[in-house]
Amino acid sequence: MIEKKRRYSGLVELFSPILILFSIGLAFASGVLWQKVQYLEGGGKTQSSGGTNEVTKSPTPAGQPQSKLDDLASVARAVGVDVEKFNSCMGSSKYEDKVEKSYQGGISAGVNGTPGSFVINSKNEAWNIPGAFPYESVKIVVDIALGKSGTLPQGVTKLDSAKVSSLPKVTGDDHFRGNKNASVKLIEYSDFQCPYCQRFHPTMQQMLSEYSDKVAWIYRHFPLDSIHPQARPAALASECVFELGGDEAFWRFADEVLGA
Repeated sequence: MIEKKRRYSGLVELFSPILILFSIGLAFASGVLWQKVQYLEGGGKTQSSGGTNEVTKSPTPAGQPQSKLDDLASVARAVGVDVEKFNSCMGSSKYEDKVEKSYQGGISAGVNGTPGSFVINSKNEAWNIPGAFPYESVKIVVDIALGKSGTLPQGVTKLDSAKVSSLPKVTGDDHFRGNKNASVKLIEYSDFQCPYCQRFHPTMQQMLSEYSDKVAWIYRHFPLDSIHPQARPAALASECVFELGGDEAFWRFADEVLGA
């Protein structure tokens, strides 16, 4: 009996590491299977390192564009311009230099992401708003530009004279919304494919609505080609829309693309 117990103990000692490894492998496989089930049930959601859900989109059904930027001619039609003339304009590439000039102007002003905005007053004082700041923060900057007291939101900076001079001057070639003679101008360097620009667009609309003739909104192109391949074609499309329908059509285009 004692000998049998010894043999049994020996077998347990021999196979214990194997059983432990097998249990670990089984647990790992179960975990992987559970994650796959959760992934499928979540419609393709995975957990990022930052703790937010990033969604992998399912393939778009044939004939249905993923976004409005996939069918710029339809956007042009929606804002009321002649599609045949629009397509002809797009084929000519006549506005490539204008879009690139706008982009390079943003580079010289220190823009390195979108939206990159500047608030300028009649004294030629300027402030940089680097990102999709909320309405309340932008409002503080505009009020300061109008001469009211206040503390700049964190991240917003007042430009020195050298940096102000590096910001391209506002001209008649710019796209204005609001009073062209307003005492404060908000210059936005933007990208039609940028999700943060889309988030910032209603902020700018609200700003213009509240301040009326005191503020003008100026849109400039800053397509981030390396991550937004549709941004430059959309910028060119907006210029063709402007050619065919003026600033009113241009801003309808911007609202259509960024206001969705």
